[in-house]
Amino acid sequence: MIQYLLRFLSAEQDDITEYLTDTDGSFRLPIPFEAIIESLKANLTFKNSSQSFIEVFAKLFDGNENINHRLMAQLLKNRKVFSIVTTNFDTCIEQALGWNNGDSRIVIPYIEPLDTLKDMDITGKLIKLHGCKSRPDYLGITVEQITKTEYWTKTMTVLDKIFCADESRTVLFLGYSCSDLWDVAEYFHNARLLNKRLAHCIYWQHSNIDDVSITANAYQMLDGHACSYFRGDTNLLIRNLYELENLPIQTDAITQRYNDFGNLIPQNPEFVLGKLFEDSSYFDLAIKYFELVLNSNEKSSKDIYIQSISGLGKMYAAKNNFQQAIRILRTNIHSITHSNIQELNPGLLMMVTQYANILVDINDCFTAKKLYEDTIHLIADDSNNALSTPPLAHLYNDLSLVLQKLQDYKSAQEYFEKALNIFRKYAEESPQAYLPNVAMVLCNEAIMLNEMGEFNRAKQLYEEALKIRKKLLKTNPVYLHDLATTLNNYGVAQQSTGDYESAKILINEALDIRRNLAQSNAKVYLPYVASTLLNKAANSKYLQDYTTAEQSCVEAIDIYARFLKADPNSFPLQMAEILINLSGILVSSNRLIEALSYCENAVKLCEKSVHRNRITILPVLVLGYTILTTIYQYMNSFKTSYKIYRKLLRMSNELVKLNRPANIAQHAKILFNYANANYTDKKFKKAQELFEAALKIFEELSVEHPAIYLHNVRTTLKMLSSIDKNDEDHIPRWERVISIDRYFAEKNPQMYLENLALDLRKFADIQMQLGYIYQAEKLYKEALCILDSFDLKASPDYVREIIGILNCLGIVNFKFGEYDEAILLYRKALKYNDVCPDESLEKYYYNIYMTYYNMSISQSEKGSGRQQILCLKKSVSAARRLVNLNETEYTPTLINGLHQLSHACYSSGLYKMGEEYFAEVERLMY
Repeated sequence: MIQYLLRFLSAEQDDITEYLTDTDGSFRLPIPFEAIIESLKANLTFKNSSQSFIEVFAKLFDGNENINHRLMAQLLKNRKVFSIVTTNFDTCIEQALGWNNGDSRIVIPYIEPLDTLKDMDITGKLIKLHGCKSRPDYLGITVEQITKTEYWTKTMTVLDKIFCADESRTVLFLGYSCSDLWDVAEYFHNARLLNKRLAHCIYWQHSNIDDVSITANAYQMLDGHACSYFRGDTNLLIRNLYELENLPIQTDAITQRYNDFGNLIPQNPEFVLGKLFEDSSYFDLAIKYFELVLNSNEKSSKDIYIQSISGLGKMYAAKNNFQQAIRILRTNIHSITHSNIQELNPGLLMMVTQYANILVDINDCFTAKKLYEDTIHLIADDSNNALSTPPLAHLYNDLSLVLQKLQDYKSAQEYFEKALNIFRKYAEESPQAYLPNVAMVLCNEAIMLNEMGEFNRAKQLYEEALKIRKKLLKTNPVYLHDLATTLNNYGVAQQSTGDYESAKILINEALDIRRNLAQSNAKVYLPYVASTLLNKAANSKYLQDYTTAEQSCVEAIDIYARFLKADPNSFPLQMAEILINLSGILVSSNRLIEALSYCENAVKLCEKSVHRNRITILPVLVLGYTILTTIYQYMNSFKTSYKIYRKLLRMSNELVKLNRPANIAQHAKILFNYANANYTDKKFKKAQELFEAALKIFEELSVEHPAIYLHNVRTTLKMLSSIDKNDEDHIPRWERVISIDRYFAEKNPQMYLENLALDLRKFADIQMQLGYIYQAEKLYKEALCILDSFDLKASPDYVREIIGILNCLGIVNFKFGEYDEAILLYRKALKYNDVCPDESLEKYYYNIYMTYYNMSISQSEKGSGRQQILCLKKSVSAARRLVNLNETEYTPTLINGLHQLSHACYSSGLYKMGEEYFAEVERLMY
C-alpha cells in the first residue's frame, strides 16, 4: 500500500527503497502507518477531483470476502471464539457473517458512547478498532484520529474488556504486525507501566519457510506478559482449520487485494513527498523534494512555497546545520515588505516562529528578540492585515517568552498584556476558540511574575486561568491535562511564597488528575506524574516531611526507570534531576552516603548525555555538582569540594558566555556557595574574596529585579559582616541589610517583619559593642515593638527574643544611669518568661538567671544592697536549676553568680553569709 502511494506521487525508486528498507534489506515502515496517512491527508489533493484524500483512500479497501473471512465468521457463529477484533477497514468479515452495516453486533468504538462501551458485553461481537470504510468520518487511519482523547479512552475501554476483564481467556494474534503504536501495542506498554495482569496471549508469526524468527515488534509489544509464540504457514493453518470446521475448500485467493487511485492526478506531488519525508525525519530526502518545489518550472502557490522554505529550514536545523537553516529562513523573511505581506500572511507566522525557535535553541536570544520585534512592527503597521489580531497576539506571547529568558521582565509583561487584550477581545465572541489562549498567556505571565517576586499578582492570574480551564473542562475533557498543568504550576508558585499547605493541596490535586490520565495513556502522562511527584517531594521537604519527600522521589525514579528500560535515550535528563533532588532530601535527613551515591549517578547520567545537547544538559550537570559539593562539605571533605567548585565555575562561566542574562544569577550563587565552604573551613580570606564577587553580581541584578535578588544581597552582606566585625564596612553593611528588610516588610509584612525585627536586634547588639548606645537603644525599641505585635504563644522564639531585648534595654538604661527604668525592664522580662514559659526548661531558667543578674547590677548602682542581694539569690537559684539540667555547661555560670553574691554580702556587712557563698565557690572550683 505505501509503496503504491509513493509511486503514485512519482517518487524515484531509489528514494522509495531508501525509505522502506531496513539496514538488513528487509521491508519496514520508517514511521507508523497512521503517521504516513496523516501526512498525506494534510497535504495530498487531486487536480481532477474535489474528493478528499480520506474519501478516496476508503475506496481503496473495497473488496470481497475470502476464505480467511469465512473461517473467522464460522468460528464466531459456532462460539469457538468469543469475539473478533480487527484493525482492518474493509467490510469483508461482515460479508462473511452476512451482517449489514449498522448491525448492533458490529462495534466501532469511536462511534459508541463511552458509557455504552463500559457496560457492553463483547461476546459474539465484531470489534473494529480502527473504524470501517463505511464510515470514513470515523476511520482511524491518522494519528490525530486515533490519539484523540475521546477516541483513545474508548479504545482503551474495549481493550480492557478483551485483555483484562477475564485472565482465564486466551487471545490469539493472527496476521497482526504489532506495529499499531497507538492502540494494542500501546495498551500493552501501558499495562507494563501500570503493572496490570492480562489474559494469556498466543502470537502466530506467518512464515512458509522454517528459519523465519518471530518479529521483533511482537517480542517488544508482548514483553513482560504471559504469551506463547508460534510460527508457520498461515495459509496452511487456515485450510486445516477449514477442514476441522467441515467447511468446503475454497479456491479463491487468501491475500487481500487493494484497489487503486484510477485516473486521479496528484496536486504538488513533490511538496507532498517533502512533507512526508519531513514527518518521517528523512532529512535529506525531504530537502531534496522541497528544493524540487522551489526550483520547479510549475508555479506553486505562495502557501506551498512558504511551507517548502519552512520545511527546508526545519530539516537543516534537524541536521544541526543551523547556519544553513538560518540563511534560508532569514533570506525569505527579509524579503517580506509592506507591499507583499498580505499574500504571504498564511505562512509568515510559522516561518518567524520557526526561525526564532532555532535562534533560541542556539542561545541567540537577542536576534530572536529582534526578529519578533521587526515582524510585529511590519504587521502592526499594516492596518488592513488579517494578522493584526489573534496571530499578532501569538507573536506578542512568543516575544514575551524570549524577553523572559533575557530577564527583561518589564518589556515581557507589556507584551503579555497586549496578547491578553487581543485574546480577551476575541474570546468574548468565540470563547471556545480563544479562551484557551487567554488561559495560556495568563499562565505564562504568572510564571514570570512569580520569578519576579510579584506573588500576589501571579496568584490573581493563576486563579483566573484555573477558572477558565475549569469552565472549558465542562464542555471538553481534553482540557483536563491543561487544568492539571495549571494546578501544578500554581502549587509551585505558592511554595515560593512560603504557603506550603496551599501548595500541597494544589500539587496533590494535579497529581490525582495526572494519575487518572495515566491509567488510559501511561506513555504520555506517566512522565507528567513523575514531574508532579518531583514537586510534591520539594513541597514535603519544605514541610519537613522527609519520608513523603523520599517516597515521592522513589516513585518518580521508578517511572523513569521503566521508560529508560524500554528506551535508554528517553528521559535521562529528568532521571538525573530527580536523583539530584532525592540526594538533596537525603542530605536534609543526614543520610550522606546514600545522598552521595544518588548524586554521583545523576552526574554520570548527565556527563554521558552532555555531548548530545550541551546547552540543555549543562545546567542540570551544574545542579548535580552543586549538591555534590554540599555533601562533601558536610562530610568535611573540603579538598574534594573545592576541586568540584573549580570545575563548577568553569562550567558556569561557559553558560554565562552563552547567555549572560539567563545564567549570571546561578554563577553568583555558585560563588556564594564556594565562599560558604571556605567560611566553614575557616579560610576567611578566600571566603571574603568570593563573597564580595558574588555580592557584586547580586547588587547588579537587584537594580532591575529587587524582589528577586535583594534576598541574596542581604544574605551575602551578613556573611561578610560575620567575617570581619571591625572593618570600616561593618556598619554600612548592616544599614544596607536593614534597608532591604524594610523593603520586603513593606511588601509582605506577614512574611518579612520577623526578619526585620531579628536583624534590628542584631544590628543593635553591634552598635552596643562599638559603643553607639543611643543608636542601639533606638534599634532595640523598634525590634521590641515589632515582636510585641506577634502571637507570642505561637512561637517561644519570639518570647526569647523579647526577653533578650528587654535585658539589653535594661543594660542601656543602666549605662545612662536610669537604674529604676532598667529594673522595670528586667521585671518586664521576667513577666514574659512566666506568662509564656519556654518549652525548654534550660532556656526558661537561663532567662531568669540572666535577668536577675542584670537587675542586681542596677540595684547595686542605686545603692540598694538588700535588693541587690535578693536579685543575686534568685539568679543563683536559677543557676542551680541549670546545673541540675547540664552540670558541665552551667557550673561556671553558678560559680560566677555565687562569686558576685558573696561580694554583695561582704559589701552589705553580711560576712558570715558571704563566707558561706565563697566556700561553695571554692568547692565547685576545686
